[in-house]
Amino acid sequence: MPPKPTDAWLATTAVAATSVASLNLSLSLIMTPSLLLLPTPHMLRQWAATYRRLSVASPLSIVACGVSYGALAARLSSVGSATRARLLGAAAALCLGVIPWTRLLMKKQLNEKILALADRAEGATAAVAEAGEGAVFTAQEERSAKWLVDQWGVYNLGRAIPVGIAGAIGTFALLW
Repeated sequence: MPPKPTDAWLATTAVAATSVASLNLSLSLIMTPSLLLLPTPHMLRQWAATYRRLSVASPLSIVACGVSYGALAARLSSVGSATRARLLGAAAALCLGVIPWTRLLMKKQLNEKILALADRAEGATAAVAEAGEGAVFTAQEERSAKWLVDQWGVYNLGRAIPVGIAGAIGTFALLW
């Protein structure tokens, strides 16, 4: 049987969802533990640099996958592929369900706090370098900063896992 026109669209969406899930998994499982080994000011600068590079591309990719899965579900339900449409609807919900998680938990609880500490580290590091002595953070502030970055890595799994499942569902629906 020849492939349907929607198969290429679905395959592209499944690959994109799996790719962005893999990116988020690697941020949580590889980058975050590596950052925690660094001195606090350097850790914060590296985290902020990575965040600034990915803070638009990663969420937009997840939303694009969710919208694409939703559009495919609507299209397939209109041509009588009810099972595939339901699977893709579930994949869309998993992708789009990441939005409140990101906005409510990660942005307010973690991202803004870590970015404020990173900005402070940047300014304090320059001042310490000029003065030639002094600490950038107290021991308590260093523990707090490391805890925030560690929590970010854990919370980021809450974005990677549903999108990865959506990618698996998309692949399954393609083979259905």
